[in-house]
Amino acid sequence: MTTGRMLVLLTIAAGPVLLGSTPAGAAVCVRLSTSPVHPVLGRPIGVQLRTLAPLPKDQRGYRLEPRAVASTYPFHVAAESADQIVLIHVERSSDPQVWTGQFVLSEVGLWHLRVENFDRARSIDPRCYSELPLVVASGATEQTAPRPSSRGVTLLLAIAVLAVLAGTTLLVLIRTRTTPPGPS
Repeated sequence: MTTGRMLVLLTIAAGPVLLGSTPAGAAVCVRLSTSPVHPVLGRPIGVQLRTLAPLPKDQRGYRLEPRAVASTYPFHVAAESADQIVLIHVERSSDPQVWTGQFVLSEVGLWHLRVENFDRARSIDPRCYSELPLVVASGATEQTAPRPSSRGVTLLLAIAVLAVLAGTTLLVLIRTRTTPPGPS
């Protein structure tokens, strides 16, 4: 069976789930974003979670379109650093495809924003799940230029973010060329 036919069959099988708005992980994609894009230590950060559905575009691909899930679906969003986890409460906004929340981080460095109860392994499209890396800055405004002692840390953080982005890009490329799992 070709990859295209298997994706069409999977989409047809997932149709009742999408229309019934039951489990969000079944055939729904999520995209995360923050405001501000460059968060600062100790300041509120807004998070926005968008729900989308993968719909057939042609025999070789899918397009993502906004899709509402049940307003009672308990999305579990968290920001994780190397040694901390911050749980983030999100609620559905007036737009049925958008969930919003707010949080504050108490540590500078690299964090990852994730939807913990969203099953990445069952996604039929690698674009369906977004893990958002965040670099939290100290927010010290009195400095006009970084001190020499902080340049090494800044460079290390920049390299770490680039490595995460390159790894994510590589994963997306690999997953777009592999056959998705069949219905369970």
